[in-house]
Amino acid sequence: MTLFNTIGDTTLSELRGAAGRLVFRALLAALLPAALLGAACGPPAAWAAEAGSRAGVDGGEHRQAVGEEGDNGVLLHDPLVEEIVVTAPLHRARRTSVQAVNVLAGEALRQHAASTLGETLSFQPGVQSSSAGPSVGVPVIRGHGADRVLVLRDSQPVFDASALGPDHAVVLDPGLASRIEVLRGPSTLLFGSGAIGGVVNVIDSRVPDHAPPGPTGILEQRHDTATDENSTVLSLDAGEGRWATHLEGVYRARDAASLPGPGVLANSDGRQRDGSVGFSRLGDRGWLGMALSGMDNNYGVPGEHGVRIDIARSAVEFKAELLEPFGHFESLRVKASASDFEQRELEDGQVGTSFSNRGWQARIELPQQHGEHWHGVVGVQLSAREFQPSGEEAFIPDADTSAAAIFVVEDLHLGRWLFELGGRLETSAVDAGAGGDPRHDAVSLSASAMYRVGSIDYLGLSLSRSGRAPNLVELFADGEHHGKGIYSKGDPGLGLEKASSLEIAWRREGRGVTGELNAYYNHVDDYVAELATGEVFDESSSAIVGSCPPGGECLPVFAHVAEDANFYGGEFQLGVPLVSGSTLSVDLHLFADIARGRLADGRGEVPRMPGPRWGARLDWTHPGGRLTGDLAAMRSEEQRHPGPGESQTAASNRLRASVAFSFGGAGTGQWTVFARGRNLLDEDIRDPTSFLRDVAPAPGRSLELGLRAEY
Repeated sequence: MTLFNTIGDTTLSELRGAAGRLVFRALLAALLPAALLGAACGPPAAWAAEAGSRAGVDGGEHRQAVGEEGDNGVLLHDPLVEEIVVTAPLHRARRTSVQAVNVLAGEALRQHAASTLGETLSFQPGVQSSSAGPSVGVPVIRGHGADRVLVLRDSQPVFDASALGPDHAVVLDPGLASRIEVLRGPSTLLFGSGAIGGVVNVIDSRVPDHAPPGPTGILEQRHDTATDENSTVLSLDAGEGRWATHLEGVYRARDAASLPGPGVLANSDGRQRDGSVGFSRLGDRGWLGMALSGMDNNYGVPGEHGVRIDIARSAVEFKAELLEPFGHFESLRVKASASDFEQRELEDGQVGTSFSNRGWQARIELPQQHGEHWHGVVGVQLSAREFQPSGEEAFIPDADTSAAAIFVVEDLHLGRWLFELGGRLETSAVDAGAGGDPRHDAVSLSASAMYRVGSIDYLGLSLSRSGRAPNLVELFADGEHHGKGIYSKGDPGLGLEKASSLEIAWRREGRGVTGELNAYYNHVDDYVAELATGEVFDESSSAIVGSCPPGGECLPVFAHVAEDANFYGGEFQLGVPLVSGSTLSVDLHLFADIARGRLADGRGEVPRMPGPRWGARLDWTHPGGRLTGDLAAMRSEEQRHPGPGESQTAASNRLRASVAFSFGGAGTGQWTVFARGRNLLDEDIRDPTSFLRDVAPAPGRSLELGLRAEY
């Protein structure tokens, strides 16, 4: 216990100065008093059983049974086994969340996990992928891209460079996730100013929170024909007394992707390795644990001959929970991590540009309950990082960034009504040396109400006011950005984006027809848009000129400017059970989404917005779940409202199918053979949300075959 009991005089400024090289002992000591450890670590048996039911990490189902409206009039849920959203600290049922939520977990996630996060979620309503070949797929929510969608690993931000360029990959592999939750709409209240468009939370088991009754494991092997990709996923869990351990890893190797018809997407091959080892100590009042992880990813950039990106990341993560710490608080949750990220852009094998992003972050949550009607959570979030670019395309300066925030969310249950109020105060500062040192203070507020109509229908209304601080590219960019094919200019004088949002929701969840409808309107003051100036950068003279000279090589100049903007749209889902017999069950799911964004004062459309989409999916299951499958079709309509200087994107049709057969049992483990087809119509699919849609279309028809063993 020496490591945990070492409490030094480490200050926040000292931690910032050593961001990315942070000693884990100092971070633990600053966040976790020895008294917490002593209180948490006791006889493990009672709490371990509760932890297993609370965590639900086996398959990521996170389900619980709940009762009808009680005698006291409190709004409870119907007597159904329903989905709990774990991204929100209150762990609320999905049906009673006014904010739109997508959940991908269990067998559905295992069957449809792709090599990128964006592709994995691309059939979810309101979610698209901004792709740059088969190695890069960044989630886009309601038309908001990487700079306004916060990608989290178990509610903690991931420090990478995915928001800096369209050819930069997210350093999360869906193959290692047990559950993925997507919050559509402003989520700055709980997670920070980078979440003004939404949140993608990838939940995994890197730090185990319960001990299995015996050793368990998963080994999976896949092969994809479109990219000739071979992937291997391994996950092992074990426990002994007070201790639980977890080991996981993934390896992917792919060739250049086949395109619809003849031909391949040149320079789109890649290789990726990712893995971690974690352990936890369990007690009767809580648990604590840590994990060490590392990854490397090397892939080619389509459209850039001889250009490759090489990513390396290492991290240490820490989690702890103490039940009933004091007063009305149900628990004390602590999450912290420190990471070292480096991305090198190689040109013919030589390093042309590199980005390093080293930092730490910490989050503390205190859920509380006052009687049966009033629940809430209060929390603190801290982070610091050092960003250091170098090389010929280092178009932003070195910058140190720090942020601190406090947030509170409270809900009140009154009969058929559920009311929620919340607020967040966040301050962030950037030190870019001669580039400037802007500081931004953001206040985010939200209020929502949900009313239960009958037994299975819910109507909701939410209002929110969110603030977003501009990122480093928007503030300080000044140089060639070949990943986008432009010359990018920032503005250190940019202020906060301030979004006022209105959303209405309808939910129906029961044993029959289920449905969901969300409609939203957002007005954003000082929305930061990257727009063409009409000028070009002459690479031969290294000067910005009005037009490109004859025979010259030029890049269009884009500047980040603050313009008011309006966003509106909605998503619709409907589930209908077609067959519920003793020999077969079949369900039909219909879905559609639309998102529009317009700049004020006649400046035109917001760039790279998706077109309308609609589709259907058939799910079927043989009794006992031994044989399952689905068939899904989605139509993406033509993007008729491109942004300034952009061209329209043609409509496309996507057809995919999957089937899985499981066999085996006690003593032999469970084996699953599965197959999945993507882009079965072999269409030329180009994502309107992607900067590189003209040079990097989606791969052509593919068949993926796999075998999974579980014991």
